[in-house]
Amino acid sequence: QLTFEYDGTEKTFITDTDYYTSDCHSGTDAMQYPVNLMLRDNDNYAWSDGSNGSLTYTFTIAPKQVEKPAPSQTAFEYTGEEITFIEGNEYYDVENGSGTDIGQYPVNVVLKGAGNQAWSDDGTFAYLTYTFNIIPKQVQKPAADTTAFTYSGSEQTYTLAENSAYTVTGNKQTEIGTYTVTVALNDKTHYQWADGSTDDLTYSFVIAKAKAPSSGSDDSGNTGGSGSGSSSAGSSNAGTGNTQTVQSGELDVTVTVSDNVATLGEISKEDIDKASGTAEEPVNAVIDLSGSEKEIKAVTLPAATLENLAAAANTEGSGICGVEIVLPGCSAVIDANALNALQSQAGGKELTLSLAVTDLTALSKTQLIAAERLSFPLLIEASFMADGKIISTFGSGNVTLTVPYDLPAGKAAKDIRAYYLNAKGMLTPMTCSYDAATGQVTIIAPHFSSYVISVDGDPCEGFTDTDRTAWYHNAVDFAVVNGLMSGYSETSFGPNDKLTRAQLVTILWRNAGSPVVNYAMSFTDVPAEGWYTEAVRWAASLGITDGYGNGLFGSADSITREQLAVFLYRYEQKVNGGGFTGTWMFDLKFSDKSNLSDWAYEPMCWCVMNGVLEGKGSGILDPKGTATRAQVAQMLMNYLGK
Repeated sequence: QLTFEYDGTEKTFITDTDYYTSDCHSGTDAMQYPVNLMLRDNDNYAWSDGSNGSLTYTFTIAPKQVEKPAPSQTAFEYTGEEITFIEGNEYYDVENGSGTDIGQYPVNVVLKGAGNQAWSDDGTFAYLTYTFNIIPKQVQKPAADTTAFTYSGSEQTYTLAENSAYTVTGNKQTEIGTYTVTVALNDKTHYQWADGSTDDLTYSFVIAKAKAPSSGSDDSGNTGGSGSGSSSAGSSNAGTGNTQTVQSGELDVTVTVSDNVATLGEISKEDIDKASGTAEEPVNAVIDLSGSEKEIKAVTLPAATLENLAAAANTEGSGICGVEIVLPGCSAVIDANALNALQSQAGGKELTLSLAVTDLTALSKTQLIAAERLSFPLLIEASFMADGKIISTFGSGNVTLTVPYDLPAGKAAKDIRAYYLNAKGMLTPMTCSYDAATGQVTIIAPHFSSYVISVDGDPCEGFTDTDRTAWYHNAVDFAVVNGLMSGYSETSFGPNDKLTRAQLVTILWRNAGSPVVNYAMSFTDVPAEGWYTEAVRWAASLGITDGYGNGLFGSADSITREQLAVFLYRYEQKVNGGGFTGTWMFDLKFSDKSNLSDWAYEPMCWCVMNGVLEGKGSGILDPKGTATRAQVAQMLMNYLGK
């Protein structure tokens, strides 16, 4: 044996005999050893080939081959305790291998015994540098309380999930009015919301007037509050004529009804000032057309009226926080931010609100298939239009829609659900509440489109391991109700379990309609008849996945964030014909973007640009980190729910 591997023990090369001796018998350190072997008696002995000169051999003790450490994660959440990034062992030492506070930590890994050990993949001896990050602790934003509050004379509480990481203020109120609840992180250095922000959260709720015993509504036409509802002051009442002046309280409005469209006259700043009355808290100016004997499907606001309402709602001390438009059987409350956005997008033109409650006949085939999976679905079509153009977004504002819904026999109010139905046929859960006294459902809409009400109940009700107050509950609902994900059983979903590559490719396959393709796979680790086999076959046939190479797909491996970006991006390219085209440029503003693999750069840019995938806060992307089932559900909703 001429070559040995260093292990710290002495290696014997040659042992002397009665016939020969050597000038070097052994060695310990990793190096080359030239050994001369000489006969003891050159006159009386010879080597077997007849020669009697000295022989030279070169023995080598090679460095011990040490595998480089492969950290499973490079980003850690703050815990207040020391976190160990890498631990040393008998082969290498670790410098600065742990940390406690928020920050970036360069960690050096140094081989012990200079020259006696080398890294196994490249044979080098150099020290390795890893960068680890301790990021703020992620705190889930509390889910909004959807309770409909009505004045009772007693203190009422807008309930949010309790957490020692934040403080809730303003959620206990007694009097009628619109209130703002603030949720503030107690330590914004070490804690942040799950989306990476630290700003205070605000929620609004309304304590509405109690209904008079003799009628179904109070004297202002308000039918109850909601988690984002409104109180009212001043209203108008449309009669039977084509053009008339209607009056209620101090707000005068001229209304012309033609072809089911009610066109309002100009509402002056003075009229709006009167509408605010003497209320202690800002109120919604109410335009009440519910008494019209003519059918009204749309309302047109003159440009000056829209401008005056938006200005009042966005002026502190005006007494107005929005406008409520009441149509026969339904209403829309437009908050201050939404008014501002609408007025800006209208560009000085009149704005028309259309609001209709109807059956499913107006839906496309794709949308209809999705809606018909629901129980007793009712379609709400809402839109704004200015100068012939549809306006569907409200910036940071909301429009609260209230519509009638007849609760089917044998169904409970708690089973009522509302969904946004997009053009792809995906159903996204929306915040909603039901007022049993009026038989109306209230939906908080961040944009206008098609909405569907049903009585399917909580799609995740049977899962005992999911938290309905957690940040992920809407996303998990989305994944389940759209058939993208299911539980392990009727009682288990596994929100915190790592998602595997086989599970993700199956999700995408299901969304594509579970197509069956004729394609010969070369993956040796995919069974011929596994539950995910056809999904992998389909993905490989389209080029959505190439596997690891060497015939391996890695079915059971936990999917990393960069792999997830690649799967979703290739799906967008191969199935939807999307993705980047031509010349594009996007700067990934993450401090650890150098950890991103070259093959994942373009997909990750697209996912971040389109809001599909976000960082982990503090400028950390963590591309090599894995993703849980709940996190993937959120990414799927970000991607498919738009």
